[in-house]
Amino acid sequence: MPWLAGLAMLPALIAMVGDLWWPFELCAHFHGNWALGLTASTALLLALGCWRTAAASGVVALADLAFVLPLWVGECGCDGAHDLRVMTVNVHSKNGDHAKLLRLLDRERPDVLAVLEFTNAWRDALEPLHEQYPHRVFRPRIDNFGIALYSKVPCTRLEVVAIGSAGIPSIEAELESARGRLSLIATHPLPPRLRTPPTLRDDQLAAVATRIAERSGPGMVLGDLNTSSWTRSFRGLCEVGRLRDARRGFGVQPTWPGRLAALGIAIDHVLVSDEISVCDYRVGPHVGSDHRPVTVDLRLASN
Repeated sequence: MPWLAGLAMLPALIAMVGDLWWPFELCAHFHGNWALGLTASTALLLALGCWRTAAASGVVALADLAFVLPLWVGECGCDGAHDLRVMTVNVHSKNGDHAKLLRLLDRERPDVLAVLEFTNAWRDALEPLHEQYPHRVFRPRIDNFGIALYSKVPCTRLEVVAIGSAGIPSIEAELESARGRLSLIATHPLPPRLRTPPTLRDDQLAAVATRIAERSGPGMVLGDLNTSSWTRSFRGLCEVGRLRDARRGFGVQPTWPGRLAALGIAIDHVLVSDEISVCDYRVGPHVGSDHRPVTVDLRLASN
């Protein structure tokens, strides 16, 4: 039993040094899972009288909890009702069950909707939204990196741009809300893989951070970022972009994989500047994709 418990601690220990090498970073995405599993393992070891192994497991569990707890104890909520509802959803380019998303949109009625893995089929399926969302821009693709933005809020700028060395399309917008201007970037960088170095993702996120930091007033970044909140690239995006994770105070909120999101990780994000209060943050139901949608209710400070 002790050797089995030691083996269970290994991925959690690797996660602690995720910044050293991108395969180690894959373990870092699961800090919440390691913390939960090791807490249960520690309790079992104590019940079996394996005191030393239980102590080691408990220490590693506490170290993992140190990563996770800020998402639960951070400030959340805002005074009064929200004045902007934003949704980001990776619909999956091969997902043909368009009706599930349309039903969700009818319930949630977001003011701004970012759609990732946007294809021509999805463009046609979402055409009924055009009357509700007069401000929109599309870049459908046959691969997994098409993108679209729909907005009920008037926009003084709304365009597809290439950010980062991979040339993957993102969308930049300037929204003119009732409380003033809001800068927004929707993006979907390449995921790190054996044939896709993580530098392409990290370069794109770094460039997004620089661009949003150059905008005056409140700002927001949203989309499938292909990283969790426990990586160097995510921290850099927040620090350079002067943004914070909108999940703080609402928990881990995993979004991938779609059918088993409760056991998965959060790689779909909404990040906001300090001028924006987060009233609510929630992950939506399975809509046929390998990701789940994220809906955030926000309140903007007047500017």
